[in-house]
Order: sequence, then C-alpha cells, then structure tokens
Amino acid sequence: MGNTSLCVALPPHDGEFTIYAGSIASPERKRVLTSSSAPVWAGGGDLILASNGRLMSQHFDEHALKPVGRSVSLGNAHVSDVSVGERLASASHTGVLLQSTTGLGNTQLVWLSRSGRPEETVQAPMGRYENLSLSPERHAHRRGSEDHSDIGRSGG
Repeated sequence: MGNTSLCVALPPHDGEFTIYAGSIASPERKRVLTSSSAPVWAGGGDLILASNGRLMSQHFDEHALKPVGRSVSLGNAHVSDVSVGERLASASHTGVLLQSTTGLGNTQLVWLSRSGRPEETVQAPMGRYENLSLSPERHAHRRGSEDHSDIGRSGG
C-alpha cells in the first residue's frame, strides 16, 4: 500500500476495532472501517479481516482508502484474544492464506538465567499472559491491568 499503513485503535468498542489509514509522512489519519481483528493486506486489493465470527475478504481501494463492494466470507474466524486486535491470518500476494485453527495455549512463566537456562517457575493461575512487567522482587504484573495485582510470585 505504498507509504500508507493500516492500524488498529485500541481498545475495541462492542467487540469491534476501528481501523485507520495513515502515513508516517503526515499527521493525518482516516477512519476506513471496523473489524473484529487487525486487517491483513492480501495483495490484489483485498483485506482479510473478521466480522461476526467470520473471516472475511474485503476489496479495498488503496488510493481512496475505502472498502469497495461487499465482503466475502472465507469461513470461521478463530480468535485467540479479542482484546488486542491481532491478525487472524497471513496472506501472500499470490493468494495463499494461512490461518491457525487452534487457540494459543496457557502461558508458563519461567525465570531464566542470563544464559537462557530455566531457573524457576513462577506460581501463577493457568491462563494466557501477555504484556507482563517483571519486578526485581520477582513479582509478575500485567501491564495495563486496572488493579495492578500480582499474577504470580516466585520464591527466590
């Protein structure tokens, strides 16, 4: 898309993210559409995005920066985390589309030595953890968490 990029505005509103087009060369941005995920440029003028639990292909005019025509369903959208506006697929300019059909598993928090050797597992509830902040006191906190509570703590 040349010098223009699409970006997802966080947080979502009613399960939908606002997608903007903008350029590093300009402070201007343009609202172009909404989606349940970050759009993927598939080449040939198509965006891959999600809507109502479906993976969709939407023709997109990259010069006018607007959707063109009706979107086409490509099947079920497999969302692993609706809070971050992640991409749900990868697409090539030749038409190959890749989509994971499984969600991401639980995260295990492990303290590593400077050489990368596992030293200790942090005792934390089962779950998928992202955007963590680790303190020198060996506490794990979710960044952006409203309550700033500990996720887990190791004994060392």
